[in-house]
Amino acid sequence: MKPDDYIGPVCGCPGCRAARSASASKAACARWRDRSARLLRDHKTCKTCGVYKETAHFTRHRTAVDGLKSSCKTCVAAYEKRRKALARKPRRILSGSEKRERRRIWSLNSRSKNRARYNAVRRRSRAKHRATTTAATRAYYWRNRARQIERVAQYFKRYPEKKSQHEAKRRAQQRSARSEKVDYALIMVRDRMRCHTCGGKVKRAELHFDHVIPLSKGGTHVTENIAVSHARCNLSKGAKVTSLF
Repeated sequence: MKPDDYIGPVCGCPGCRAARSASASKAACARWRDRSARLLRDHKTCKTCGVYKETAHFTRHRTAVDGLKSSCKTCVAAYEKRRKALARKPRRILSGSEKRERRRIWSLNSRSKNRARYNAVRRRSRAKHRATTTAATRAYYWRNRARQIERVAQYFKRYPEKKSQHEAKRRAQQRSARSEKVDYALIMVRDRMRCHTCGGKVKRAELHFDHVIPLSKGGTHVTENIAVSHARCNLSKGAKVTSLF
């Protein structure tokens, strides 16, 4: 038997067994080939449930290669039932604040998953479009100055601790002192919520962040120079150095 005469797996019938040992042609297993072709023509595997079924269980589809849908009638009926049940369920209309909150949460989750790539793309984009972005931002601010001022005031009213942190950074920039992004959560963990002046426990309502060396005395706005303090201790200390207070 020539290599191109072998037809692959055999069914085990006498003709196929003879084809293994004798020099038979492809016609030795014609009966098995006819049966396989008939099965392929009359049966199909459902893509959804994975069951090998007769073609009678499939709906006709004009654009499909074999003229049948890829899923059987049972799976299609189950899908339609689920779809109609979801369509009947009334959808609650989200308010503007709820939509913004959902977008914010989605953005935070997306950034946390792709933090390094996001930061790299952001740095390249800022460096490439710095002049255009600065001009556009300044123009937008002056077009909507009243609304922007109101938005910032509402934000600082909602988060008063952010206002004090912003003011501290602004004072450092005015004095040309060294400044960096400060992690205030890390400072609270480091100091264990104890005042660096009196050593007492600091409650959230009376929490202040104090510059150990004041900015007016040459201090810097960095994590190492900022400590947890009581509001009364910080205000009474003023611009004095902690060691002299």
